[in-house]
Amino acid sequence: MTIPYTDALLDDALARAMEGFSNNPESPNEQVAPNPPDETGQTPEEDFSALQRALYGADFPGADKATAEDMQAWASWTRGLWDSRREAVQMHLHLVERNRLFRAGQQWISANGLGPWREPARPRDAARVVYNMIDKALDQRLQILVDQRPGFAVTPKTISARRRRSSCRWNTSTTSCR
Repeated sequence: MTIPYTDALLDDALARAMEGFSNNPESPNEQVAPNPPDETGQTPEEDFSALQRALYGADFPGADKATAEDMQAWASWTRGLWDSRREAVQMHLHLVERNRLFRAGQQWISANGLGPWREPARPRDAARVVYNMIDKALDQRLQILVDQRPGFAVTPKTISARRRRSSCRWNTSTTSCR
């Protein structure tokens, strides 16, 4: 049985050998071409401007001195950034809106897709049954606090009778007060 791309592998190995490359690369430079030289013929300011355009986009106003003070250019750039990233955060923002409405007291809401949150329609004479999960969760947390009774156990180290009596009034867990 032959592998379908063996001819392509052999052709690639032959081409590499003809160009003087090794077919068994050992150094990273044989696997990947090295970076171009640092001397690009540009001034450091032009290099910095090119770096800013590479990082922030081709229309970044801070990369050009002529548009660095133009507020319209900055507004256009930020609008473009939002438009390019809107889809990535749209679902998250939709859920944030739901959480804000929930905290504001609108707890019976739903949405179709990413549409607006609204109270679903119901018949006038029907009662809406709500199972309050949050109340139970808060009751459980309160019960845990009551059961554990967080505090400090203190054993007085003074020999003063007045201080020992005073510490016994506040701390009933010590046995040295009796």
